[in-house]
Amino acid sequence: MTAPLILQPMKRSHTRIAALNVVLGAAALTAGLAGCATSTTANGAQAPASAPAAAATSSPTVESVTTDQDSCAALGDVLTIVQNAGMGLKSGRMDQDEYDGWLRLATRVLDRVPVRGDGQVSTDIDALKTIAPAVSISSDAATGIATRKWDVASVDAACQAAGAPLQVQSFTGG
Repeated sequence: MTAPLILQPMKRSHTRIAALNVVLGAAALTAGLAGCATSTTANGAQAPASAPAAAATSSPTVESVTTDQDSCAALGDVLTIVQNAGMGLKSGRMDQDEYDGWLRLATRVLDRVPVRGDGQVSTDIDALKTIAPAVSISSDAATGIATRKWDVASVDAACQAAGAPLQVQSFTGG
């Protein structure tokens, strides 16, 4: 059995501290909300919150640089999807419709594989993207993956030469 809660009146000094905390909290909340409504531009003038963020910043933009290692690692994810879907189909763990769905997903992931724009890795990945363009999520269209044209040997060699061997993780069927 728990003892009843007995409320005791606050001492006068505690009442003042509690009131001060309420006032400070309200002031901080008001200042925070006011900061959400406006922002300061580069010349110090107040601008509405809908003003572009670029106008309020003076620091240079840092661009992301894609490396062959990034491209090969991302392509490994595509190949992981393809390999595990194929193993699932062959082992009877999935039917043809599910397999086709995984391949359509793989085309969308392939479409997002970053390339730096020059070099053999980029050229070979772009060739795979041409063979298997992204299939919309709402489409049942066939993919170019796992067709006679789909060949990853050249991109595998290019990734090896770039010091970023393709890595595929098998986790279906065993």
